Amino acid sequence: MDNLDISAAPKGFSWHSQTWYGPAQPIESGAMDMLNIGFYPIEGGTTGEFMIQWFDSGFYNRKVPRLMVHSDGWKALADMPELIQLLAKIGNDFPTPEEVVDGLLALRFRDNTRREAPAIARLDLSEGFDYEKA
Repeated sequence: MDNLDISAAPKGFSWHSQTWYGPAQPIESGAMDMLNIGFYPIEGGTTGEFMIQWFDSGFYNRKVPRLMVHSDGWKALADMPELIQLLAKIGNDFPTPEEVVDGLLALRFRDNTRREAPAIARLDLSEGFDYEKA
């Protein structure tokens, strides 16, 4: 695992609140919004990722970002010094998800946000599913 070159995959992100399923799927930690950021091979999956989650601060009347890294995401974070520099530059001003996304796009990260539901999710199943027509 230590020899894995995770940075060979394209850098990208997915913005939870902008996904087709986001409004109906609360974020597990109770965050108000979330960006998943990492390395995402074209064939799917990830070779390392971490998250920035936004929480209600309770007294700033603003969403406050929090970086969350699982044990398999540290190398991905270390391989993105330009992202750390971006966050350091805008971090003291309570950056919004929109500001971070704008920065990611400026750094040429790929937007992997699934804004449209797959065909099966758009089916009207109120009358049941007809396998003959599918």
